[in-house]
Amino acid sequence: MMNEPLLGIVGLTSGFLLLGLLLLNLNLYSRWAWQFKAVAILLTSGFFVITYLSWNPLLGWPIKEQPPQQFKLAGAHVQQPNKISGTPGAIYLWVIGVSRAGAVQRPRSFELPYTNAMHEGVLSATKKMNKGQPQMGKIIEDPEGMIEIQNTARATEAAVPIKFYDIPDPLFPDEK
Repeated sequence: MMNEPLLGIVGLTSGFLLLGLLLLNLNLYSRWAWQFKAVAILLTSGFFVITYLSWNPLLGWPIKEQPPQQFKLAGAHVQQPNKISGTPGAIYLWVIGVSRAGAVQRPRSFELPYTNAMHEGVLSATKKMNKGQPQMGKIIEDPEGMIEIQNTARATEAAVPIKFYDIPDPLFPDEK
């Protein structure tokens, strides 16, 4: 039995092969003007490139979007900035979105810009997770807008202010 990624790659390759054969047939046996044939070749080639570049987000690579408003933290990784190599650093969160109605979504991976405050928050939440305390994250509404990153290499990006909370154990409600 083939695994899903391999099956997807075989399917895409087969589809591109079929499309290429149809284009070859169009160019060899039609009486259309060479300009139309050239445009068809360029459009098809552009389609191949766009599809190739669009494939990575479908494979589970982190997306560079804002996480859900409220989520359960499933995992995290911090890549610190490196001044020698010039890499700006990033924070990777694997989250499970939770709606206000309590519906749980599928896990998703996010890449966020690196900030010291976010780094400290993620480290604290990861330590608690390692001790068995599940963590909930929530994007906090900052009245001043998003916090600007101090790193000049990514000065145009804004940090996402996230606050992490302990998820209470439903078997042991808080005593009041």
